[in-house]
Amino acid sequence: MLLTTPGKSHQALLTTFRRNGEGVSTQVGTISANGKIYFMTAADTWKVKRMVNNPRILLTPCTGRGKASGPAIAGTARRIYSDEMQRARDLLRTGILGHFWGFIFDRRNPGDKTAVYEIELISEREESETGNATLKAN
Repeated sequence: MLLTTPGKSHQALLTTFRRNGEGVSTQVGTISANGKIYFMTAADTWKVKRMVNNPRILLTPCTGRGKASGPAIAGTARRIYSDEMQRARDLLRTGILGHFWGFIFDRRNPGDKTAVYEIELISEREESETGNATLKAN
C-alpha cells in the first residue's frame, strides 16, 4: 500500500470517530517507518480528543487537496512521547514539505502543544477476527 512505503511522506485522510460512531476525516501528513505510520498535529484539536476516547482510525491516501486517492485502511492510533516522539518528528521532517511543516509546528505548537501519533495498521484478517470489519467512515 502507498502509505506504508518506508521513508516516503504522504498526505492522508485520517478518520477518527465520535462517541456516536460518526466518522470525521481530516488531512494529515504521514511517514512510514518500521511497519508503523506517524503523523503530528496540534495537541488541542478535536481529532486528538476523539482518539483519546476511541483509538480506532481509518487512514486513506489523498491528494494535496484532500481528495481520497485509494482505499481506506484500519488502524489503531497511539500518542507517543519523549524519545519515540523525537524519532518520529525527525522522520516527519523528510523533504522540503516535511521541513516546512516541522518548522511551522515548532513555532506554533512548541513542546507539549504538538501531539505525535503512531498508527499500527490492522490487517484484514485481524479485522475480521475481531469483528470490526464494518467501521463507519463518513
